[in-house]
Amino acid sequence: MLKTIIAGAAFALIATAAFAAEDWVAVERSIEVKAPAAKVWGLLGGYCAANKARGAPCDFTKGTGELGTIRKLNPTTEEVKVAEGQYSYGYMQTLGASTPLRYHGNISVLPVSGASSKIVYTLVYDQGALATDAERETTRNTFGTRFQGAIEQMKTLAEK
Repeated sequence: MLKTIIAGAAFALIATAAFAAEDWVAVERSIEVKAPAAKVWGLLGGYCAANKARGAPCDFTKGTGELGTIRKLNPTTEEVKVAEGQYSYGYMQTLGASTPLRYHGNISVLPVSGASSKIVYTLVYDQGALATDAERETTRNTFGTRFQGAIEQMKTLAEK
């Protein structure tokens, strides 16, 4: 019994120390689109659709777009689909440069009116994995710029 209590206390101490370094942040970018949500999602909502529409590589290595599907974005980046909704999906990077950050992304198209919608791209990652404040700021700015550019491209495609 005492061994069990000691082991449990040791585990709790180790787990607390491991989680103490976490510093989760979210980067959200959004843009209004002059097209209804159903049309925008029909063009860009497939798990590889937005990437391919923007000319970015994307292929499935497992699945066909359902939950658990793995997409390969380039020779070194893979992401698994972990959530989906009527006009949204979420993913996490399992292989790639942002894997140590436990990077997750979510793309949604929200109805604004019958003729317009809003694309929302949200990224969540653990910046505690980055060594310095300068690295944290650079990463946050890089993600923000990259995904703002992506939703601007999506807007252009949806409004054609």
